Amino acid sequence: MKYANDGCILYPHCLECPFPDCVADKAGRIEAEVRRLWVKELWNEGKTKTEIASILRVTERQVYRLLT
Repeated sequence: MKYANDGCILYPHCLECPFPDCVADKAGRIEAEVRRLWVKELWNEGKTKTEIASILRVTERQVYRLLT
């Protein structure tokens, strides 16, 4: 059986990941927190909500929620 080595938002390759806890095992809590921090970082860099939504492949409404 061949396994995907797609990675996640924390690291690009599952099989080489340095993190002890997998995002997939944490039921999305880690991913949600990282996404929130990423949105705030992009916002502080001067990106617009539209640009952030495009980068993260989410809706502008989701970006708005993550910023508030």
